[in-house]
Amino acid sequence: MKKNIYFLFGMGLVLFTVSPVLSQITVTQSDMPQAGNTIVSNYDLSPTVTPGSAGASVTWNFAALNKSSSQTTMFVTAASTPHGADFPAANLADSIFDTAGYTYFASSSSAFSVAGVTSIAGYNINSQFTPPMEELGLPANYLNQMAGTTSIKIGAMSIHSPPFDSGKAHLQINYSDTIDAWGTVTTPSGSYQALREKHYELDIDSLFVHNSITHQWSYYPSSPKPTKAWEYVWFTNGIHYPVAQMKMDSTNHTVKNVLWYQGPLAIDEVSGNKGDINVYPNPCSVQITFLRSNSGDPAYLTVYNIAGREMAVAYMNNGAYSLNTSGYPKGIYFYRINSPSGFTGQGKFVVQ
Repeated sequence: MKKNIYFLFGMGLVLFTVSPVLSQITVTQSDMPQAGNTIVSNYDLSPTVTPGSAGASVTWNFAALNKSSSQTTMFVTAASTPHGADFPAANLADSIFDTAGYTYFASSSSAFSVAGVTSIAGYNINSQFTPPMEELGLPANYLNQMAGTTSIKIGAMSIHSPPFDSGKAHLQINYSDTIDAWGTVTTPSGSYQALREKHYELDIDSLFVHNSITHQWSYYPSSPKPTKAWEYVWFTNGIHYPVAQMKMDSTNHTVKNVLWYQGPLAIDEVSGNKGDINVYPNPCSVQITFLRSNSGDPAYLTVYNIAGREMAVAYMNNGAYSLNTSGYPKGIYFYRINSPSGFTGQGKFVVQ
């Protein structure tokens, strides 16, 4: 299993316009993700760019990145999530819209670290990183270095390989990171002053299987061999997420994909005709109303929580529907409206 958990689970990219005067920056806890951030980012799955060089005052031009797919990543306090109590080291959690589970983070003035995950590739694992895996030492400056070892245990899951009926795994991650460059990075969203982190890790998987005949657990000798992973991450000030994340192959020679920031998702953001949908009051407490200006076109409303789970489905009679939110936990929710003519709009609202 490769470390697709790294900021990665879900972390989208964020940036902002800076002064044209090029200078080295320092990244602090205030520049990292915060509860309430919702980020839209794009994947380029066939990138033509390269990581470029290390060093001082470097220019990286990634303006040619394309959009193969997109994702929306939402951040909340760890305590507001269903499994927050299982990750006592965490004070922040994120979830990718339309997927299940959370990644939990420990954010402090000295480091931003992964504390655990509840889901990997659709499997519920609810496992802690011991100790939390440091993503970025803070404050971050040019030539800073970080290194460590962490492990994560994945509990028993059903498998179908007689005589084995279930398996569990132990993953050890040895990682080493260096802030190897600073300069200006350009993506399709703009140009930004940034620090670049070069991330390396060695993942060692150990698989254990349960024999349905002997009812014993044993080490499975054909467990995957240790794997190497490389990634480059560009950080900037004030936008609470990386500007770009570039995943490499195991040799660090070929770019596999790039995740780049598109922008934050605003509370009142709607895809399509913004004048077609009115949502009020937003934020709400006990009730929220969805109203379409084209009331003659019937539509269905679907509401999701921050983990992408369906909360409500309703028919918008005469283009309107009032949703009772008195039983909803405080937080951010997403909605989609579909009409017979196709997708109409989407957005989000806050229950407070």
